Amino acid sequence: NYEKIIDDGSGGLIAVWQDYRNGNADIYGQRVSAAGEKVWGNSGIAVCSAPAGQFAPEIIADGAGGAIIVWHDYRGSAGEDIFAQHVSGAGAAYWNENGIPVCDAPGTQWYPKIAGDGAGGAIIAWSDGRRGAGDNNIFGQRIDGFGKALWEKNGVALCSAAQNQERPEILAVSGGALVAWNDFRSGNVDVYAQKIGLDGTAQWPTDGVSVAAAPFAQENPRLAPDGAGGAVIAWVDSRQDENAIFVQKIDLNGKSVWQENGRLLAKAAGKQANPEIIKLKTV
Repeated sequence: NYEKIIDDGSGGLIAVWQDYRNGNADIYGQRVSAAGEKVWGNSGIAVCSAPAGQFAPEIIADGAGGAIIVWHDYRGSAGEDIFAQHVSGAGAAYWNENGIPVCDAPGTQWYPKIAGDGAGGAIIAWSDGRRGAGDNNIFGQRIDGFGKALWEKNGVALCSAAQNQERPEILAVSGGALVAWNDFRSGNVDVYAQKIGLDGTAQWPTDGVSVAAAPFAQENPRLAPDGAGGAVIAWVDSRQDENAIFVQKIDLNGKSVWQENGRLLAKAAGKQANPEIIKLKTV
């Protein structure tokens, strides 16, 4: 389960998933050609089959027919960690067997998200509990195509505000990445965002900018590029009687372009949930 799929750049696809064929959860992958042929064998390849469990894989194309894959991993003794692997188009691992640690700090690091860095590597963001239970923060790391960490060991803090920050989403933009997350600093969950440069420095105010901080919950942001260095962000919003979908445009400087706390996109009887958002291609 937890399947993720990307275009392989040649009319086919690469998929990764949590796989229980060996008892514990492992990460497996498969490449399917444009003709529908299984390139990596009938049963796929083991991206990671380390002891304990590996969960929540995410994947990006490497631009050369392969992929960089990231997940959270229970093999350590001090809580979940973030691991990654680079796989070629032929299904061969470029990095160490069972992947390399992106972050193995104490405490829980989980639910990573990944975006390309425009140079054959990746920027990865995750929820991080190294500062203690009840104080999860958002951390990030950049790795190159050889698996070398380009920022400080175990990543840099993108947001370390009070209370919990969880479930980041990430979007590659020129010069770095935009990250949005669920944020509890005000006592209920809101949506905040930060832009991180390729050198690991925050481009917007410390601990991010508010995307939506209306009464009740705003959560589970999804991002798409706005075509001008910013993003359009959609989320689930319960400021009204039932969950609805709201959206906001954030420019490249972190300023909200549309009305404060976002614009209503979808509301109907019952609940609206699980938004997804993409940028349409012009022909």
